[in-house]
Amino acid sequence: RNIRNNAFANCSSLTNILLPDSVRNIGHSVFANCSSLTKIVIPDSVRNMGEGVFQNCSVLETAKLSENITVIPSSTFVNCYSLKSIAFSSSLTSVGDQAFVNCKSLTTITFPKTISNISYYYSFSGCTNLKTANIKATVPFSLTGILNYTNATVYVPEVSLEAYQNSNSSYKDRIKALK
Repeated sequence: RNIRNNAFANCSSLTNILLPDSVRNIGHSVFANCSSLTKIVIPDSVRNMGEGVFQNCSVLETAKLSENITVIPSSTFVNCYSLKSIAFSSSLTSVGDQAFVNCKSLTTITFPKTISNISYYYSFSGCTNLKTANIKATVPFSLTGILNYTNATVYVPEVSLEAYQNSNSSYKDRIKALK
C-alpha cells in the first residue's frame, strides 16, 4: 500500500496521524507544509520514503522512522525548525542532500554502525545548534556534510578515530572518540 505524493501536504491543521502497518511506501512531500504536526512515527512496514516528506513541518519535534528505511532521502527534514530528536533505523546507510537543512533545534544526532554516507551537499546547513554527532560506523567516510556546515564535534569509534581524522583532515580537531 502506498501513500501518494503530496497526500497530506499543506494540511496546516494536522497535529498528529497514526499510519497503519499496511503502508509500504511514502511518496514525495507527503507531509510537506503540515505546520501543526509535532510528532511522527513511521511504522516498520514502510520500506521507502520519497524526497521532502517532512519539508517545512516547522513545529515537528520528534520523528521515529521505520526500521526498514535505510536511506534518508534529499530534503526530508528541511526547515523542521523545532526538530529535537530523530530515531533512525539500525540499518540506516545513507543521508541525502539537504536532508536536515535549518533544523535549528537539533543539538545531538546519532547514526548507527551501518551508516556509510552523509551527503556533503548542505546536509546540515543551518543546523546552528548541532553540538554533537555520534557516528557508530567503524569504516570511515567523509563527514564534510556535518563538519562543513556546523560547529558540532563528531564522535566516532575509538578503533577508527585516526582513520576518520585522516580522511577528514581539515577538521581532525573536531573528531573525537566515542565514549
